[in-house]
Amino acid sequence: MGASEFRRLFRETTFHPVNGGGVVYHRKARRLFALNDAAAFVWLGLRDGKVPAALIVDLRETFGVDGTVAELWVGQAISDFKVIGDVAVSPSPEWPHQDKAEVGARGVDYQLLGQTLRIDAGVSTLKSIDSLLGGMRRQNSGTPDIAVEITDEVDTCQVHFHQNVFGIATRDRIVPEMERFVYEEMVPRVRHFLAFHAALMQCGDIGVLFAAPSGSGKSTLSAVLSSRGWRYRSDEMALLDRELGWRGVPLPPCIKSDNYSRIEKWHPSLRDVSEHIRYGRKVKYLPVQAEGNAADVTIVVFPRLGEAEAAGLTAIDPLAALTQLLSLCVYVPLGFTESDVTRLLLWHERTRYFELAVADPSEAAVALEDLCMNARGW
Repeated sequence: MGASEFRRLFRETTFHPVNGGGVVYHRKARRLFALNDAAAFVWLGLRDGKVPAALIVDLRETFGVDGTVAELWVGQAISDFKVIGDVAVSPSPEWPHQDKAEVGARGVDYQLLGQTLRIDAGVSTLKSIDSLLGGMRRQNSGTPDIAVEITDEVDTCQVHFHQNVFGIATRDRIVPEMERFVYEEMVPRVRHFLAFHAALMQCGDIGVLFAAPSGSGKSTLSAVLSSRGWRYRSDEMALLDRELGWRGVPLPPCIKSDNYSRIEKWHPSLRDVSEHIRYGRKVKYLPVQAEGNAADVTIVVFPRLGEAEAAGLTAIDPLAALTQLLSLCVYVPLGFTESDVTRLLLWHERTRYFELAVADPSEAAVALEDLCMNARGW
């Protein structure tokens, strides 16, 4: 990167110090990046106009490393900064507003994420959708925030939203299609939230965030913990608000067919639940009621369920954990500002992070309950 590119990058970003390094917020791209202490040192030096050669000398003196290591650190940091500078800038979406005349009075209302969703569909389609949203049904009143119409064709259903076709699906795929609608159309409308790939559960008064990409066992953990009395909030996406409260996207856990028999040990009711096709795989939505109020999260766990040589929970470095958590941030909304980064870091400073490596979900549950019990004395 040349000097002009660095100047542009520094104009488009803000730097926020944190123990062990710092966080860079790219305002135009609405992306967050964590830097370790050496990278943060280089960032601030370049921002102040120092050249790489001078920074190598400064790193040697400040961190007590030899010239080769200092040169490597500067080179790696500049390479990482290029990634930040090259990040794609997403266009700011215009929020669609429906006219009262467009909505009509037909359909069933569901309340989630502080919004009323009205779905106008046939009786059998609504019955299927209730496997996903049934716990959020409300009596119709007034004009909804969002309205969709699902029309039945010979073999398929069409989801109409804001005068457009949002999606077309066969009948066994319409419920996952509505799940996609919630994530793509409703979550972005929640102002001043960060959205993460994470399950959210609560043990007593302690909120626990399970941060991991899809396929990491979040739904399995959510199912076994809910069977042991934990309060379920979400198995796939969690939202952090400006008041540092965490809310889940309150959809039921999605259980894949190869996991039915395992989950049925803890939730026998899964046997009687209808099956759907989600991204080419057979799934069921576990009938567990999600809570929608905010939780105070002070523990973040990165699960790695599967065959594990060393089972148990391991505390991990906070900055490394923050880097991992930010990589799982899937949405930064319009209205997110530098002050919201400060709020995020205030939450981070009082949070503890752990990795979970347990082959047996029941063992994981016991280890997590011990962790929460110990956390009350922190």
